[in-house]
This record gives sequence, C-alpha cells and structure tokens, in this order.
Amino acid sequence: MVPQVASVGRESGPFSIGQVLERLEDDFGDLTPSKLRFLEEQGLVAPQRTKSGYRKFTQQHIERLRLILTLQREHYLPLKVIAEVLEEIDAGRDPLIPGASSRSASSILVPQRLLGREELQRLTGASSRFVGE
Repeated sequence: MVPQVASVGRESGPFSIGQVLERLEDDFGDLTPSKLRFLEEQGLVAPQRTKSGYRKFTQQHIERLRLILTLQREHYLPLKVIAEVLEEIDAGRDPLIPGASSRSASSILVPQRLLGREELQRLTGASSRFVGE
C-alpha cells in the first residue's frame, strides 16, 4: 500500500492555486497556474470547486502534483503513463515507475532526509574511515 505523506505542522487545506504554487515553488519553480489547470484538464488531479468556480486543493492534491511533476521531470514519463501510475496508486498499490530500476511511487511520496555521519555509520555498520572516503 502507498504510504500517505504526513503534513506535520502544515495546514491541510483548502488551498488556492496561488497557495499550491507557493508550496511547490522550491522544487518546481517554473510551475504556473496554466500548468496546474492543464493537469486538471488531463484528469490527473481533481480539486474541489467553490460555488464561484475557484479551485480548492488539499494537501493530498499537492502531494499528487509533486509526484506527477517529479515523474515528468526526473523520469521523462508521458502523461498517459503517469495516469496509469496514478490509477495503480488510487487502487491502493505501490507501482514501480517504468524505467526507474525498481523505484516505486512511494519512494517519491515519502520525504527524503539526509543522514549525519554517525547515523549513517550506525544504520549501515560502515567504518568511520569508509564513510569518510
């Protein structure tokens, strides 16, 4: 099953398109409102709408967008293949990313963290010299 990304200390929404862009700008600085609207038109993300028609996104929408954009940028996947990956995730599976040598979708969804030297040694059993090299 695909792990859900926890949004520790962050709002859970609803977010406007501008707020979504703010949250994704560090990783996807060239993201535009028109790109978000395009991904919605393609059926890859489906934000709620207010009575006046404004899009409202949740934290889950933002993480879904992060996955879509990562699959496009880092794995060069076409939207059709990304849609298939999303269908698998929606069905509760953790699909392998085509062409990514056994990397699954959850590995993109789960936040990465850097390890310090001591923690790396403790987790791997590597010597201090080996880690230093």
